Amino acid sequence: MVFQHCFHLLKLSALALANRRVRIESATATLEPGSVVEGTVKAVRDYGAVVSLTNGLEGLLHVSQISQVFVKDVEAVFGEGDPVRCVVIKVDADDGSISLSTKMLEKRPGEMARDASAVFERGLAGPVGAPDAGEAEESAGVDQA
Repeated sequence: MVFQHCFHLLKLSALALANRRVRIESATATLEPGSVVEGTVKAVRDYGAVVSLTNGLEGLLHVSQISQVFVKDVEAVFGEGDPVRCVVIKVDADDGSISLSTKMLEKRPGEMARDASAVFERGLAGPVGAPDAGEAEESAGVDQA
């Protein structure tokens, strides 16, 4: 009897895992590297921001992908609940991970810290090409070195 119960639980667990995998694969199938997605900052961590995407998935905006200049304080750029627009840089259908970038939308290094809304507005048209030449201005939470 105990064996049957354990076997039944294993079957349910396998079924739930297969169902989750199908949902992840179908949701990630619509995401392609280079596409611009919208979401909301769910959590801010030292290593970056967790973003809830409009398709129900979550992605990581790593601190190294926030700006073309070093961001030493993620909370100086993002807060929980902030709307964001990001470029998808990697989708791993096997584990469901999604890597995001906002620095690809910057025209000038450090722009995310100075005027994120302008960067997000440009994101409506898709990723921006190479950044303009020029010096980045000093901004809170961003190192220029």
